[in-house]
Amino acid sequence: MRVVFPAFEGRRLWIATNPTSAKARQIFRDPRVELFFEASGNRPIAHLTVTGTARLIRDSSERNRLWNGDRFAYDLREFWPKGPQSDDFALVLVTPSRVELGWQPAMWTGQKAQVWKPHAIS
Repeated sequence: MRVVFPAFEGRRLWIATNPTSAKARQIFRDPRVELFFEASGNRPIAHLTVTGTARLIRDSSERNRLWNGDRFAYDLREFWPKGPQSDDFALVLVTPSRVELGWQPAMWTGQKAQVWKPHAIS
């Protein structure tokens, strides 16, 4: 388990990381990932589970695009002061294969979560 703060872009999730981090090493060994989020900014509380595959992105144009695209909810310079071309900055691209969305308190009363899969909604 690793803590991440992803950026959402359409049906993709991006995670900024160090290419030698534990999460990067784990993705090299097994690209299957599952992420869980709880959003409580608005009531009711939403629970989101994303299952998919991840891969490390070192492409300089993608690093620049996401760095300058204001997609992340935090300042990347806090962790990578040398900028997007720093050797210790990489991206993880998560491509979802399943997304589950549930709401509190509906979940407590037995309401099933909404499930999204590519080309299917159930």
